Amino acid sequence: MTLSPELAGFPWFLDSENKNISASIYGLAISFYYDKQIEYALRLIKEYISIKPLDSDGQNVLGILLKNLKRYDEAEVNYRKAIELNPQDANAY
Repeated sequence: MTLSPELAGFPWFLDSENKNISASIYGLAISFYYDKQIEYALRLIKEYISIKPLDSDGQNVLGILLKNLKRYDEAEVNYRKAIELNPQDANAY
């Protein structure tokens, strides 16, 4: 698996076969969000979604990040995608 060039400088905590790369990217995105580094979190969650496009949590987090950046129309698209992917996920509403 090849990561996008802008993420090449991030440290990856992976097993020897890189099986946990998507979990690592998701975790780093959340960490940057809590550290109020929204732009870094945004880049990471977009990378995560490129790996797991059908993950409702990733779509929801992208909506949250876009909302924090006051990009409300884009956020709504991702919230709706999260609901479409998993209507049972109360976090997406």
